[in-house]
Formats: sequence, structure tokens, C-alpha cells
Amino acid sequence: MTHEDYLDFVNETLHFYSANSTSPQLLHQFLERNLEKINQHFLKAFIEWTKKLLTKLELEAAHSAARVISNFGKLISEFPLCNRAYAWEISIAAYQNAALVFTQSTFPYDWARNNNSLGVSYKNRILGNTEENLEQAIEAYHHAIQIWTEEKYPAQWSMAQNNLASVYSERVAEGVKENIEKAIEACRNSLKHRSKESHPYKWANAQNTLGSIYYKRISDNRLEVRIQVSLDR
Repeated sequence: MTHEDYLDFVNETLHFYSANSTSPQLLHQFLERNLEKINQHFLKAFIEWTKKLLTKLELEAAHSAARVISNFGKLISEFPLCNRAYAWEISIAAYQNAALVFTQSTFPYDWARNNNSLGVSYKNRILGNTEENLEQAIEAYHHAIQIWTEEKYPAQWSMAQNNLASVYSERVAEGVKENIEKAIEACRNSLKHRSKESHPYKWANAQNTLGSIYYKRISDNRLEVRIQVSLDR
């Protein structure tokens, strides 16, 4: 396939997604039929085609198109049969290009949601430098909670806090201890609006995350003690 063929396929894919966005089974079948085309050439064409589309449309039409592109990014990141590395790269490209329309001032809620999704993709990204990916994820989540405040959007704020906890628990930059404490704080924040009664699954997920972080904290403390004992001998 030529580059032009891939541009046409991106067009076909996004039109199919737009027409069948409420039918996950059809979308999965479409992707499964075209797995061999979801590769680095598709990624390159996807970036080019979506950017060109969003920059030429009027604001209202661009907003609708950006939603399609952003939602497709989420779909492909969750489709298990795709090459995972390319799936995350396509999702990042989708959110980055959607941000050409979803600005903080013009579409604040969409901007926040797009940043939260971008954070998820960077957190799970396979390519690139791991530490840099985590920093990008943290930045994106912090952008999201500028709009998704606890007072105005408690459910979304809790989700972003839980996501932050997951990233901080893996972060090494600026010190493991400091990051573990930040992870615990973010996880506790996420539980403020996730009770066992109102959100049992999310509550359980947050509790599991919190337990894992506390385990890392204990392990880190034990390691520090062992090192200190060794140095004192």
C-alpha cells in the first residue's frame, strides 16, 4: 500500500467509526478485518489526515470531528488484537490532534477529558523513554484536574486522582519516597467520592491500588533499613 492508500484507509476507518460508534461489535469486526493495516504507515497517515481535517473545518464541525478522532483513539487503545505499541501511538496522536480544537478556553470539559485520556496512553506507552512517558502522563492529568475540580466534577476528579496515583507509584524521578507519598495522597483523594456503597467497583480498584502502593512503601523502607545496617557494620 502507498501512503495515499493509507490516507484513504484512515478516511474510511474514521467514517466507519463515526457511522457505527454505538456498535462496538461492528467496530471490532472492522478492525479485526484490517489488522495488518494498523501499523507505522497507518500512524503516519492518521497524524497527517486528522491534522489536515481539523485545521480546515469551521469550529462547530471541527468540534464534532475532534470528538470522533478522540473517541477513536480510546477505542483503538482498548482493542486487544492490535499491535499494542502502535495502538498506544495512534491513541496519543488522536488526543494530540484533537487538542488542536479542544482548547482549555474554548472547550474546557473536552480539553480535560482529552488530557485524561492522553495521560492514560502515555502511562501505558510502550515506545519512547519510560520516565519521559510518565512525566507526560502526570502533566496531562494535572491539566485535566484544572477543569475537573473536586467541587465541580467530583467523579471525574476522583478518576484523575486515581490515575495520578498509578503513575506516581511507578515514578522514579525526584525520588521514590516522595513519589510513593504523592501516590498515597492521590489515591486517598480518589476515595473521597468513591464509597463502597455508591461505587463498589471503583472503590475496590482504588483500595487495591492503595494496598499496592503501601506495599511498595513498606518494601522501600525495609530496603533502606537493610542498606543502613550493612553500612553500619
